[in-house]
Amino acid sequence: MDKAFLFLHLVASIGMGFYLLLPFLVGRLAGPAAQSQVGYAGLLASANRIGMYLLVVQLLTGGYLLQTADYSVLWMVLIVLAFLAVAAFTGMMAKPLKRYKEAVQQGQNGKAEYGKIRLFSSLAGVCFLIIIFLMKFPELFV
Repeated sequence: MDKAFLFLHLVASIGMGFYLLLPFLVGRLAGPAAQSQVGYAGLLASANRIGMYLLVVQLLTGGYLLQTADYSVLWMVLIVLAFLAVAAFTGMMAKPLKRYKEAVQQGQNGKAEYGKIRLFSSLAGVCFLIIIFLMKFPELFV
């Protein structure tokens, strides 16, 4: 059973690698508003929603795996905080993505929404990098 949960955990983490690429993918929205950006913003919003579902899978499988292993309390607290930060930033990014898409459909530029999308995607990417570091080096937090 442990191997099955570990496999699901790894597959979900690979899917969440999208958040490492997201700050770079969001850069394409910076240009002048065009109808092609409507579809692209919709694609990013859909990918973000899939990433949020993967976060739930990470929470469930990671919680199970945490019970079966022996990690320090500091490491567990840092992991949970970084995980919650990724969840918060991706959740806060969902509405600006939707608003940006609507603004471009109406012929507006959506600059305010773009700034929020860029900020939250960058913060989510940095927090995901922190999670990767913590997962790779748990022995540093004994």
